[in-house]
Amino acid sequence: FLVVLIPVLFYFPVLILRNNLAAIVDITANSVRFFILILSIIVMSLIDVTVYTAITTLYLLKREAQ
Repeated sequence: FLVVLIPVLFYFPVLILRNNLAAIVDITANSVRFFILILSIIVMSLIDVTVYTAITTLYLLKREAQ
């Protein structure tokens, strides 16, 4: 459970930035919007890799124990 929860908690700041993107764009340049988008993609990919690896490892360890 914690292996899934902890990576998702790292995504919350990125999610908040994406939700407030309209306000951020008014204040900053378009390059910041692009940076937030790229950061979002990278963080989401890392979270997916971590979660899928953890679930697969847990499944294989339980299967091996039987």
